[in-house]
Amino acid sequence: MRLETAGLLARTAGERLLPGRDLNAILVSDIDADTRWPDPVPGLQARIDAGVGEALGRMTLADLLADRPTG
Repeated sequence: MRLETAGLLARTAGERLLPGRDLNAILVSDIDADTRWPDPVPGLQARIDAGVGEALGRMTLADLLADRPTG
């Protein structure tokens, strides 16, 4: 699994998946970058990446979860 290889996820002995490091150290853009599909149109993925990078900035997974409505 690419997210495990990148250190974003870790698998326990019981095969459960957990964050691979502190949530404040995982950038949402790192997760997005590790879940890429083949680029169907040359240059399209680069444009998408630039837009996503601009929108996410340095947002961490902890930041994202803190903004999530509870209930």
